[in-house]
Amino acid sequence: MSENGGLQTTELERLDTWYRIISQRDGTAERRVWHWQLLAGALVVIVLGVGIWDHISPRADVKAFVQVNEDGQVINLGLPQDLLTYTPQDAQWLDMLSEWVRRIRWRGSDVVKAQADWNWARAHLCGGPVKHFVDEMEKHEKPFTQVGKRLIAVEIKAATATPAPSTYHVFWEEISTETTAQRVKKYTGTFTVSRMQPATQAVLLQNRLGLCITALNMSEEP
Repeated sequence: MSENGGLQTTELERLDTWYRIISQRDGTAERRVWHWQLLAGALVVIVLGVGIWDHISPRADVKAFVQVNEDGQVINLGLPQDLLTYTPQDAQWLDMLSEWVRRIRWRGSDVVKAQADWNWARAHLCGGPVKHFVDEMEKHEKPFTQVGKRLIAVEIKAATATPAPSTYHVFWEEISTETTAQRVKKYTGTFTVSRMQPATQAVLLQNRLGLCITALNMSEEP
């Protein structure tokens, strides 16, 4: 074999072969690094896109469900059922209306309780004219600024369904105390009811069955 600059031809060929192999490996490593960088960049873009979409996308309406047994009664365990497909029983309407009267007519010395009671009562209004009626009642009676000046205890005497659909009567007494005098007045309330899908989680926590009042009339008995 011939020599070239002190190295045999086969030796030069061997070195050239190793150089090409090393260059090929280096190129492959560089491409792998580039591919990983590209993948990492794509993942960052995806994560940012999901975060932006989640921030600006409108939230879905609050969905509420109740659990019922085969007889349609609410139970703690049972098959989930869409809230508005469930039909409340008369007893549930009467319980809600009796509690609504207690909370809206009670007057005590605790402003926090008064505010909580009115919030609960508002969570059981269907909106529209009845909401305006309660707003005007609040302005007239000032239940939060007159706390402690006039005490009223409420005693429910009866609550009944009427022949008219979705309409109920509630009868109660109000025992009021001003200074040393005590008076007892009797009242009758007529309520028309309906259903609603709670708009917020706060309303849902106070009104799990979506029961609401569409119209009401409260009057003192002679």
